[in-house]
Amino acid sequence: MILFLQKLALAVLLFVKKPVWLLLVCLITLSLHSQAQQFNFSQYNYTPLRVNPALVASGNEAYAILNFRSQGTHAFTRFNTAMLSLTRPLLSRKTKKRWGGVGISVMDDRTSEGMYSSQTLVANFAYNFILNPNQMISVGVQGNYYTQKISSEGLSTGSQYIARRGYDASASLGEELNDWRINYLSFSAGAYWYQLDAYDRKKAYAGISLRDFNQPNEAFKKRVSAFPSTFIAHAGVRVYENGRISISPEVLLSSSAGANLMNVGATFSYALDDKVSPSSARMDVATRYVVGRAAVLSAQFVQKSYVIGFSYDFALGQTITSDALQGAPELVLALKKTIEAGTKKKHKKKKKHKKKHKKKKKKSKKKTAHKTTSAKKTAQEQAENKPVEKPTQTVEQKTPIAAKDSLPVVQVKPIVEKEKEPVIVKEVKPKEEILKKASELDKLLDRHCEFNFNQSELTEVTKDYLNELALFMKENPAFVLTVTGHTDNVGTALANEQLSQRRADNVLKYLNSVGIEMSRMQAVGKGFAAPLVPNDTPEHRNTNRRVAFDLSEK
Repeated sequence: MILFLQKLALAVLLFVKKPVWLLLVCLITLSLHSQAQQFNFSQYNYTPLRVNPALVASGNEAYAILNFRSQGTHAFTRFNTAMLSLTRPLLSRKTKKRWGGVGISVMDDRTSEGMYSSQTLVANFAYNFILNPNQMISVGVQGNYYTQKISSEGLSTGSQYIARRGYDASASLGEELNDWRINYLSFSAGAYWYQLDAYDRKKAYAGISLRDFNQPNEAFKKRVSAFPSTFIAHAGVRVYENGRISISPEVLLSSSAGANLMNVGATFSYALDDKVSPSSARMDVATRYVVGRAAVLSAQFVQKSYVIGFSYDFALGQTITSDALQGAPELVLALKKTIEAGTKKKHKKKKKHKKKHKKKKKKSKKKTAHKTTSAKKTAQEQAENKPVEKPTQTVEQKTPIAAKDSLPVVQVKPIVEKEKEPVIVKEVKPKEEILKKASELDKLLDRHCEFNFNQSELTEVTKDYLNELALFMKENPAFVLTVTGHTDNVGTALANEQLSQRRADNVLKYLNSVGIEMSRMQAVGKGFAAPLVPNDTPEHRNTNRRVAFDLSEK
């Protein structure tokens, strides 16, 4: 009956638009009257290859994860399990989108006495289907190679007790253990739906997987079940977020050989960084209840490049399984790195952009130099055509004497022509000073003021830059400024256009407050119409949330 319900839930999930809530209901229904063995790791969010083969394609981070769990039982002293996993997303160089992921892992599970041991080697591949910019479905396949054996070391039987001699360890056990070893290859498959928020973090998810579906139904030459494979379903959704705090309920169901195990709980997260992104530092504290078996407490310190986590299982209830559990500490150590696609192309694009910018600079410099030369020529021509002024002082002139008895000599003042007004020639600055000013201008225009998501307030870094810009404008009153606001592509076109206008207006208000006249400035909002880079990663969207500046002479 449980198997039928599982298959029915799988079929319905393929046609429902909101699988999270339906899956939660299905999992709770299937968990009634359930009891089974404990899921191998309690911190299952860092064991992707044990939960669902599709998980390796659900994020842009590459991981190297070491898990260790030590579970005490009554039957044996302790089960010690260690696993090393390597996962990496696959991103397209052309579209810069995540299209898949790969992973490998090795696991060793054994008792402290060495009587039982199991080794597993896993290889994994997953592919992404993009439903829309914020929703994806990943499907994955996985190959598992198992080696399991039971050793006779530490065992003793009645046949080793010999009459009148007592116990003889060298005597035969009376059991044939030569065949108590099994190697086999099995396959797993899974599907995983998830929804992202504006910061590229998972807001909701739901996944199903069928592990070891071709597993032989015999273990150590004995029939164990007609359907030995394991069905796993898991889901979660962020239901609360306020400032740095968020709460996400989670549920996981594993079913094997007709027995079910339900794990329900919630993760409480506290962000340690002001800037929100998938790689932001945070502290995660999770509380979970394994129905009829145990309570689990875990804490995970998540940084940009590593994760440290610890959990402990406490036995609860009065069932056989809970009585067998004697506590289980678990440790997670992980290294992670965000993978970006098209790094080479990105650099080429930046170089190309810089070349274009340099060409524009050269053109503007040539125009400025041409204007300066023209002004010089005009000034020289005007100076050359200016009439030579005669001296203003009085000059004594004597008229020639015609005869001895002529009239006496009279001193005549010459007629001085009326002075013409001098031609005013504008001072032309030397070429070196023009080039210096152009260089200062280029340095100012090479910078952009970036903003946090959906914010228009100026940061202290932005204000420092605007102070430099204001000083340049005060020293060069001939320049006018155009401020253009931009956004990323999250949200509607109208909302982003209004947000970009607010960003540009806030820049103008600040510049005006430090002494720049509003008549020398204008603000323009372009929304997401002119991105610098594609809006395909959080870093690129952060780059596109900006205001740009254009200085020109009146």
